[in-house]
Amino acid sequence: NIMHYNKHIAPYFGKNELEKITPFGIERWQNELEKKYKNSTIQKFRTIFSEILKKARNNDFININPFEKVQTIKNKNVFEVNPFTEKELNKIISNANGYMRNFIQFMVASGMRPGEIVALKWSDIDFERKKIDIKRTRIRSITRGEIKDGEVKTVSSERGADMLILAEEALLRQKELTSKYEYVFINQSKKPFYSHDIIGLNFRKILKKSEIKERPLYNLRHTFASQLISKGADITWVSKMLGHKDITITLKVYTKFIKEDDDVRIKKIAQMDRFMIKLEN
Repeated sequence: NIMHYNKHIAPYFGKNELEKITPFGIERWQNELEKKYKNSTIQKFRTIFSEILKKARNNDFININPFEKVQTIKNKNVFEVNPFTEKELNKIISNANGYMRNFIQFMVASGMRPGEIVALKWSDIDFERKKIDIKRTRIRSITRGEIKDGEVKTVSSERGADMLILAEEALLRQKELTSKYEYVFINQSKKPFYSHDIIGLNFRKILKKSEIKERPLYNLRHTFASQLISKGADITWVSKMLGHKDITITLKVYTKFIKEDDDVRIKKIAQMDRFMIKLEN
């Protein structure tokens, strides 16, 4: 964070008095960054700068945090639904090794968010009952300079997920690497990952090696959902696995992947006819 501040914030605002930093100045700064960086990267710089000004506001150095009047940059790349095909996935996994191979396979077989996976502990895994407890994610506190486990995205995100065969295979391989540690996935220092950033970076390298179009790590979650839904899995179950608040969110994102042939469609029509009112001729 200090490195990002020195390189991307200080050159623009380092000599400014706090009260002279304006929303307009921040917008111009963002516009300059957009010429060089992706939205997700700019958002990272924004968070660092905003937390500094938030602390200044809380300590009465300024009357308002100017970021409150600046529109948030949405990371469109993360939420773009662009799942991988089975052929692409097999190629990706064949070019991955160690914990990255296990992480990729586990994510695509569980639908978990990357932050939830790096926060996963072995105590959350029940191989006998084929259950995974998802109750935390990894978060960073800019002001305190610490990385810690935090609450999952929403109340519905705290869930017990079913362990599919591919997910179990990935966990069993990972267990050979980290069974004596608290967390399922750990970094080279044998500590929990600060975030999933380095995993995302490694994933991009694997995509490049596999000669597959670059997409964010999050699309492994989209692949889980789209593959299951397109093959006829119960969408209510898929929605629960994803930790969505309700099924309408799942339908909104993945409706285009619901496919059925004419035979299935005609059978459904026949079933629905039973519930129709009876009209007299």
